[in-house]
Amino acid sequence: MTDVFHWEMSAANHKGSVDALVHEIKEAHHSQSPLPIRVILDLLPLQVADPDALTSKGDGTFEIQGDSFQNVSDDEVVSEFFDPVLQDHTITFPAIMAGKLDVSPDGGLLVVSFQPPLEMEIPRLADLGVQRSMFQWITQITLTDESSVTVLKDKADEDLETWVDAELVTPRTKALSVPATVQSISTLGVSGSCNSDPDDPNWYVYQRRDNLCLTHYGRIAVGGQLAYRLRAGPGTKSQMDQFMNANCNPTC
Repeated sequence: MTDVFHWEMSAANHKGSVDALVHEIKEAHHSQSPLPIRVILDLLPLQVADPDALTSKGDGTFEIQGDSFQNVSDDEVVSEFFDPVLQDHTITFPAIMAGKLDVSPDGGLLVVSFQPPLEMEIPRLADLGVQRSMFQWITQITLTDESSVTVLKDKADEDLETWVDAELVTPRTKALSVPATVQSISTLGVSGSCNSDPDDPNWYVYQRRDNLCLTHYGRIAVGGQLAYRLRAGPGTKSQMDQFMNANCNPTC
């Protein structure tokens, strides 16, 4: 049975852009037209350091045949990314990058599956103390009009999943679909995650279940096994870093 870490964050400011990308994918699927690589990659919760290396991969497009998409190039591409919440991470895009598009009959659900999955190294996930390693597979992106959920599977144990849940509507009016194969789910929510300005007075210090401390932008909503405890805040990042340096040793 699957154990899920539900990493929830706000992306309401990007709803218009995500809706436009979803529309473009559905149109390419319907017309069986080539789809620029950037359209699917822009759905991932990341900011690429060198976008040209990806958008020029092969001929720069995915060929659509039925429900399948594919891009073929001579070599794989390893790219570095940054996100205010996910922080620094890398993704490996194989020479043959392929997958499947599933559109529900009413058009309200789009699932982009990567077959084979994409390799991801994300140290931030391992640092959260949620029994996940930094080595992950990106298996799919599930999109509705209210959310974009990127599903990760731990390379060491594929029963350990992480759902990077970008909320496009806050509050969400529809419950997140949870498959029957999910045995347990724990949630960490980040409010205002798109803004990580160090001068914004919305930083906090939290203590993890294993007693380690972290400086974090936005409040953390905790459920299940995570058991974070608020130590200080709100304040600027500098103020919270000073508190942690003065009050927390490496094991807090």
